[in-house]
Amino acid sequence: MSRFTGIVAIISLSVLCVGLAWGQHGTANLPSAVAWQADETEVSSQIRLFEGTSNDSYDFAIRGELNNNAEVGLGWFTMSTMGEDPIGDAVRASNLDLLTLDLKWQVADGTTRGAIRTGAEFPTSATIGMNTATGAFVWSNRAIPFISAIIERGDPDGWLWILEPKGVGFDADMAASDGTGTVEGFGNLFMVGAGVRRASGQIDLFADAAYPISGENSIDEDTNRVERELAWSAGGTLYLGGTHNWTLDVFATNTAGPSAATSCIVAPDQSVGLGVGIGGEF
Repeated sequence: MSRFTGIVAIISLSVLCVGLAWGQHGTANLPSAVAWQADETEVSSQIRLFEGTSNDSYDFAIRGELNNNAEVGLGWFTMSTMGEDPIGDAVRASNLDLLTLDLKWQVADGTTRGAIRTGAEFPTSATIGMNTATGAFVWSNRAIPFISAIIERGDPDGWLWILEPKGVGFDADMAASDGTGTVEGFGNLFMVGAGVRRASGQIDLFADAAYPISGENSIDEDTNRVERELAWSAGGTLYLGGTHNWTLDVFATNTAGPSAATSCIVAPDQSVGLGVGIGGEF
């Protein structure tokens, strides 16, 4: 496989916690439609290690109750990647640092539940893609807004089905540092995702897939141009219990991160990563 940004071999440490009656958890890439309802705060931390040199990402986030029908999430995400196979005799390197704000309002309850999710992800430094041969780079410091509708149906103690159409406002063009113009970005991305979660005693299994209807969400490993790719994940959660409701989460995925925007970004060449997580309520 090509390694423009590295063939992804992800090991993630994500803090998850046991939910209440309706589970309050979706899949690795799709959220639950149920707002967080616990008095405690969910804390999450994640590391993803990519195959090759200088390919990794980290995430820290918290999620808490606003009221019976709403939740708020705050987070920090950072990623750096460097391809090992040159494109046009140059190796590309990129960096992405974000502060994330995520709001969710639950608008329907019962067997079928629904929610509106919105927010934005704010660069803490310029997002950069660099040509390591020349030192030239493209950059952006624009916030990434998003909005989605989440529809969830079924029994969290059995089969749970999730649908999420989502819009994410990536930059359409990134400015070149040498003043020669711009390079095409992902643009306004609209994706439709579907997932399933199956509870079976102490273990839940989950899977999801999402595809762009418009915009792009990956980089072609041969041409360095933006393209559309299927985003997916599959794995399971082991509920360990204890004072903080500890869980162990293991999954495979091809996406860059856990947030609304980074979960849209697919590793070049459909590279597959492994995720491992542990966490609880505080």
